[in-house]
Amino acid sequence: MGTIMKYSRINCNSIIHVAVVDDDNTFIERYTMMVDGFMKKNGMECSITCFADGNELIQNIDGSSDSLASFDLYCLDIEMPEMNGLELAGEIRRIKGDVPDITFVTSNDNAVYDVFKFKALGYVRKSLLEKDFEETMGRFVREWRNRTRLYEFESKEGIFTKTASEIIYGEVYGHNLRICCNDGSYKIKGTLSELTAMLKDEHFIQPYKGYLVNCQYIGLLKSRELTLKSGDVRTIPVSKYKWQEVKEEYMKYIKS
Repeated sequence: MGTIMKYSRINCNSIIHVAVVDDDNTFIERYTMMVDGFMKKNGMECSITCFADGNELIQNIDGSSDSLASFDLYCLDIEMPEMNGLELAGEIRRIKGDVPDITFVTSNDNAVYDVFKFKALGYVRKSLLEKDFEETMGRFVREWRNRTRLYEFESKEGIFTKTASEIIYGEVYGHNLRICCNDGSYKIKGTLSELTAMLKDEHFIQPYKGYLVNCQYIGLLKSRELTLKSGDVRTIPVSKYKWQEVKEEYMKYIKS
C-alpha cells in the first residue's frame, strides 16, 4: 500500500459567483464593494452580479430557474417589494436544496429571527453593517474552503481525493489507517499523527488514542464517549485525560 500524500487545494482557484439582490441602488454599490474587498483580502476571486428584485434574479440569463445554478452565494435583502428576500430564499431552497449558501441583509433588526428556517449562513443588519458583514462573510469563506479543499490519499486500490466534510473519522487499523467517509471506508498506510497534521486547519479532534473525529459528525458528546450521527451511528471513547481539551475544541467548532 502507498502512503498519505500531501493535500492539494485543487479547487482553490475557482471563481466564486455571488448574487446581490437589493432594491436600493446606493446600498447595493456599497455592499458590492465590500464583498469584492473581502474576497480579495482572503485571496479569493469572485464575480458579483447585482439584481434589483427577486423576479429579476430568477428570470436572469436564459429566463429559466436553471440560472440559479450559476451562483455560489446569495446576498438577499429581506425588505423588497413584490418578492421579499425570505420568499426568494424559499424559491432558491426549493430549486437548489441546501447548497448554495444564502445570507440576508435587513434594516429591521426584528426580522433576523425569520432567517434560520432557510438554513442561512447568517444575516447582516444595516445598523451594524461592518460587524455583521465580517462575521457572516467569514463564515462563508470557512464553509467554502471546507467544501472545495481536496485532500489526496493513496490506498492499494489507487489514489483518491476527499474534502474534509466527507471524512467522518480516521482510526488506527493494525499498522495502517482506516478512513471512514460518507461513501465507505478506505485503508491507507500512514500514522494518525500524519493525518492529524494534514487536517490541522479543519475541525477534527482526537478524543482517544487511535481516533481522529470530524466535529461535524458528532451527534452527542459526553465525558466518556461521543456518538456519531453518521450512517453507522457508532460510539467512540473519550479519554478522561482528553475530556477538557476535546470539550473546548468542540465548543470552538459549535461557536464557529
